[in-house]
Amino acid sequence: MTPPPSAPFTAGERLRRAEFHARYLLTPEDFRAKLVGGVVHLPWRRTWFHGTRQSGLIHLFTRYDMETPGVEALGRTTILLDDESEVEPDGCVYMKPSFRGRVRLEDGYLAGAPELVAEIADPHTEELDSVAKLRAYKQAGVIEYLLILSTPPRVRWFIRHEGRLADQAIPGDGVLPVRSFPGLWLDTAALLANDLPQVVATLQRGLGTPEHAAFVVLLASRRQGPTP
Repeated sequence: MTPPPSAPFTAGERLRRAEFHARYLLTPEDFRAKLVGGVVHLPWRRTWFHGTRQSGLIHLFTRYDMETPGVEALGRTTILLDDESEVEPDGCVYMKPSFRGRVRLEDGYLAGAPELVAEIADPHTEELDSVAKLRAYKQAGVIEYLLILSTPPRVRWFIRHEGRLADQAIPGDGVLPVRSFPGLWLDTAALLANDLPQVVATLQRGLGTPEHAAFVVLLASRRQGPTP
């Protein structure tokens, strides 16, 4: 029997995603929880570092979205990841379903694994973001995972290889070229320094590359219709 709306989730409670989702729909609109690998996690307060770097990251993703028809960027949106996880990542980028992307819309929610997922970890969420979420994103089929950590400030970059998300070295110049989305260049030093103009300037360089132009042409050839 489904618990009444007043029955909160318990941190550490183990659930399948279908039951979690049904119960989540009964909670107040401002209530937040997530299911990672079958385990319920309740939200923590977010630090200034988290808020500012998330804003910079979403600004970057949105600008790329605007210049790349067929691609969509989202921030803190519920994703029905798989049978064991329902998450709200700090940011994600994916190819739209109508461009033969990997995700789909299910009852108004994004379902499946986006190509690129990003999380900003505060000290109290570092283990969750770097262990449990990494495992969940690997299991669901995410292709790239960006993890921005605050203590000390650094970026970790994971790319799917042989069924796992493997840790990649950031290039020496600090500019991370997202593999799933040609032209999406992230200036890691600028993001960590909260230097948004430099983040945008580096992205503009990426958007001007032949690789991004070729990707736009490829996406146009994949369009299937007017659906989202």
